[in-house]
Amino acid sequence: MDEYDLEKEITHHRNPVRIINLTDAVFAIIMTLLVLEIKIPEESPHSLESVISTYGIKVISFIMSFSVAAVYWMSHKLIFANVKKINTTILWLNIIYLMIASLIPFVAGLIGSFPLEPNSLIFYAIILTLLATIRLIMYIYVTSKKEFLYDSITAKTRSKIIKTMSLAALSFFILSNNSFVFSVSAITCLFVSSNFFFASLY
Repeated sequence: MDEYDLEKEITHHRNPVRIINLTDAVFAIIMTLLVLEIKIPEESPHSLESVISTYGIKVISFIMSFSVAAVYWMSHKLIFANVKKINTTILWLNIIYLMIASLIPFVAGLIGSFPLEPNSLIFYAIILTLLATIRLIMYIYVTSKKEFLYDSITAKTRSKIIKTMSLAALSFFILSNNSFVFSVSAITCLFVSSNFFFASLY
């Protein structure tokens, strides 16, 4: 392999397109798996109302978890829209991000099956805390070097986004210690923080 081909090969591996495609595929699978938790009972139910009352919590868990997956997919999409090249560190951070995100269907299933069990809600909060934390670390690292980006980000904008991401991670951590208010507060916190995050990118 001559010098030109070697340089071309290195450039190809640093292109973020493959990591973006992988992330899109993983989140598509995550969102698909979430709906599989909602199953019509094999035994004939007495009425539609009984099915709704029985599976209502699974539907709520699906809506909340699908929204969580959507927000974290969108935030990843917006972060990498400005990334022109990656390195091994970014690659591994993204893999860890996907590994944690892949647990969303599992914790959603826990809440759907054990809605009144505090540990299921705490585990859900822990997964969201880890996901928010690795997103924060990935953003800080990606924006720490101008060579990774198409357009440089002002210190003010970067600081604003980091504070918003930190707020999300901290909020989920606090909510994990209060499982009774978690199910309502978590989704509110998620959308409030994500809306500020998206707004700060434009």
